[in-house]
Amino acid sequence: LLALNSRFLHGITPGVLDGFTTLEQLNLANNLITSLPAGLLDDLVALEKLNLNGNLLARLPARLLWQSPRLESVELSNNQLQQLAGNLFPAQLSSLRLLRVDGNALTQLDNRTFTHLSALTLLDCHDNAIATLEPDAFFGLSALEQLELHGNALDELAAATLQP
Repeated sequence: LLALNSRFLHGITPGVLDGFTTLEQLNLANNLITSLPAGLLDDLVALEKLNLNGNLLARLPARLLWQSPRLESVELSNNQLQQLAGNLFPAQLSSLRLLRVDGNALTQLDNRTFTHLSALTLLDCHDNAIATLEPDAFFGLSALEQLELHGNALDELAAATLQP
């Protein structure tokens, strides 16, 4: 466990986590981090839990999670994320069970954003500004048990949208 939460960190220097190949938990919650360097997690091949809650992140590097195939939990709540890039969640994340993106500035969930997250049981997207859910937004979420969408700007929900 590497816990650097609540330290008033403004940023992370590229390469600072290089060599942490056995690290299982990384907690960077409740800081002032505005961006993450590309490749930040590349050496963290044993990482199971990532907590970036309560920062000032508006976007994430496209391949942030690609080298962490053992991830079970990703917490991105209470940032300023405006979108989740389509390539953020790769096929390697077959163990991911919990994803929290609540309390951000998301306005829509695109088609197949979560396609490769077949083990995901909890997806928390509440308290965003989501007004649009694409028809295949939740495609591939065959194990999903809990979906939190309250506190968004949804006016209408098509039946096909909720088909895994």
